[in-house]
Formats: sequence, C-alpha cells, structure tokens
Amino acid sequence: AFTQASAAEPKSLEAWRNLARARMLAGQPATALDALVRAKVLSPEAVATSYLEGIVLVRLNRTPEAVAAFEAAVRLDANAATLRYQLANAYQAAGRNDKAVEQYRETVRLDPQHASAQYKLANVARQAGDQAGFQRHNLEFLRLRKLFGDETRLPEMLERCVYTLPEAAPTPPPPAEPGIDVRFVDATQEVFPDAGQRRADV
Repeated sequence: AFTQASAAEPKSLEAWRNLARARMLAGQPATALDALVRAKVLSPEAVATSYLEGIVLVRLNRTPEAVAAFEAAVRLDANAATLRYQLANAYQAAGRNDKAVEQYRETVRLDPQHASAQYKLANVARQAGDQAGFQRHNLEFLRLRKLFGDETRLPEMLERCVYTLPEAAPTPPPPAEPGIDVRFVDATQEVFPDAGQRRADV
C-alpha cells in the first residue's frame, strides 16, 4: 500500500517515510534506506528521516553513518530521550565511549525512568571503579525493571518513539469559496442632498 502511495504521490514526504517504516518492519533495511534517501531529497533537515535512517544504518552494520544520522536527529530535536539513547548506543558501537556516556546521561536527564540507560551507566561506573555510581544506577535500574518489566528493554521497544509512528497523509486544503462581486457606487448626493452638508468644513 505504501509503495502505491509513494508512486502516486512521489513528492509526499510522509509516503516515503511510511514506506521506509513498512520495509523496516518487513526486515528489508536496504530498501528502507532507499525510501529514506527519497525522503531526504524532499526535506534534507527532518528529524524523523534522520532518526529512521540511523536505525536502518545500524541494522546494516554501517556504524559511522548511523552515528552521523543520529547526530543530525539529536541536533534537530535535542529533547527526545529515545534519540539520545540510540545515539549513545551508536557511539559505543563506534568505540567512542566518552561520547556514549555523555548521551546516556542526557537520556537519564530527559527520562529518569529509562531503565536501559540506567543499566548502561551502572556498567560504565562499575568499569571505572565508581562503586557509589554503580550502586546508584544499578538500584534504579532494578527498581525500574521491577516496575515496568523486561519487555520495555527489547531493541524494538527502545527504538520506538513519535518518529517511528506512521504518518497520516497531509489533508488537502478545502476548495476556495467563490468570490463575491463588489461594486462601489458614489451615493454622496443621496445621503447628503444638501450641498452645504457635503462641505468638509461644516
């Protein structure tokens, strides 16, 4: 259906992104990336396009490109915890651990109930020998896992946000109402029959 929609409306950003989402769900990351390339041509600076591109590139094991895509998404929407978390994961996969820690901390700042970010920070603290930091983040992780369960930590759940939701087609503007003919008539004499009344200094 989305293939047909993008063919019928090749200038529809929503159609191309929806096609990419459908192909991602179908396990077709390479063709999903093709659809996102088309979307990027229509709008180079769009959060959803960059974020979806990052997810696809991770699945294609193209880590450096995924980092760049997630960086673009975070630059455009710095207040989305999910975007920060995915950028952190990409940094970690690229071996840029300091950058990853920075983004995990931003994730927790934006969403203190992000269990996976708490878990990652607990591991970072443990590896650094920071026992107090490990205890703090690990206890919070265990509390959140008990509260929400492990299903919230599944990869597809951690990717999910407003930018992974399908988009509605834009609503066309209503047809313009027919104009009303307007004609101006000089009615001065009818309104002011007395010539004296028509004088400006009266």
